[in-house]
Amino acid sequence: MKKVFATLFVALLCTGAFACTSVIMTGKVTKDGRPLMWKNTDGGDHYVSQRFAYHAEGKYAWLGLAQTAPNPISAWFGANEKGFAIMNTASHNLVTDEALKAKRSNGYLMKEALDVCVTLKDFLNLLDTIDTSRIKLKNRVVSSHYGVIDAQGGAAYVETRVVDDKVEYWVFDVNDPTVAPDGWLVYSNWSVMGEKDMGGGYIRKENAEKVFREGKDFTARYIFDQGSRCFYNSLIGVDYRAMVDEGIEFGTGHIPDSDFIPRLTTYVASVVQGVKPGEDPSLVTLWTAMGYPPTSVAIPAWVKGGTALLSPLLKGNPDDHDNCAICDMSLKLKTQVYDVIRGNGLNYINFKKLYNADGTGYIQQLAPVEQAIFDWTDVYLAKWRKEGGVNEKDIAEINAIVEKLVRETPVYKNIPYEYKYGKIK
Repeated sequence: MKKVFATLFVALLCTGAFACTSVIMTGKVTKDGRPLMWKNTDGGDHYVSQRFAYHAEGKYAWLGLAQTAPNPISAWFGANEKGFAIMNTASHNLVTDEALKAKRSNGYLMKEALDVCVTLKDFLNLLDTIDTSRIKLKNRVVSSHYGVIDAQGGAAYVETRVVDDKVEYWVFDVNDPTVAPDGWLVYSNWSVMGEKDMGGGYIRKENAEKVFREGKDFTARYIFDQGSRCFYNSLIGVDYRAMVDEGIEFGTGHIPDSDFIPRLTTYVASVVQGVKPGEDPSLVTLWTAMGYPPTSVAIPAWVKGGTALLSPLLKGNPDDHDNCAICDMSLKLKTQVYDVIRGNGLNYINFKKLYNADGTGYIQQLAPVEQAIFDWTDVYLAKWRKEGGVNEKDIAEINAIVEKLVRETPVYKNIPYEYKYGKIK
């Protein structure tokens, strides 16, 4: 296997669809000095059931976006009890088109990493030594960008592919100023080490980079609001939320759904709020806006609580394809945004439903609810940091506060349309 620690000219990284958009930020640029890692997840389906799942079958217990039952489990975003966190975005220019059509095993690999890794170094060792046949990687694709942060200050993207059943990878250290001079690094679906001008997500990557270039003192709340609900298109230089704020209207309110960070195929956004070196890893907070982020709110969770203390809003419902409550609420509102389903109607969104001059758009109505969730959570996090770790009794309290805030939100009541596992009815 080949191992290259890549320190490239920043111009190579800033060059700029299908799949995901992400960022890793070091504590140098965040408001509280702790790292942040974001993934805005896209897939092939319009309405996808989602839930958080807790697993303690491996060396370390972990929590994240994952399956609850089938074996082997796939994980798509998560953190374990040691403060190791991982996510990925698919790469579309590191392997051949034929290989891209093969089954993917990124989720299996991330589950394995959450089971056994404590640090970024552990993850690289896993890539060096992994038995591809045992973890169902053999003859499958793991052409991907894995984002990793740990409790010891590690923060990196790892570009990977499988060659002759061995994992080949390149590491991009976000702590290295020659790689990430601004203290953050954005990835979408093309690899620096892949074929030039191939892959996907170039416009989305530039959209996200604009969001973060214009910000400072970053928080998880900022990333959800400005990243996962960004309706800026860098190619045409248009920001629809800014246009509404400037008093510009859009006729019927429908606009093309083209190359935004959130889109028809987006089904969850997640942020891991890490810890400073020396802090208790139990303080790592997993935030997730299930469903369609513009019609959802971010909900916090902690590994220490396990399944018993996981927010009821995030637990899967076995009677609804393991979908969780907040995802269900969000997807019902999503049907109002994608309200033209005949012909090419799903290529358009009713932007007035999301954001309008009257302040009644879903994004605008949900903003104070999400802000209240963050404010309450910050109170408990400050308490836990003084005490040296998460208090399980407090987790139950914050879960109750958050659930009450969400379930009493008027916009989530009396929704005229419903969906049934991906189908509007």
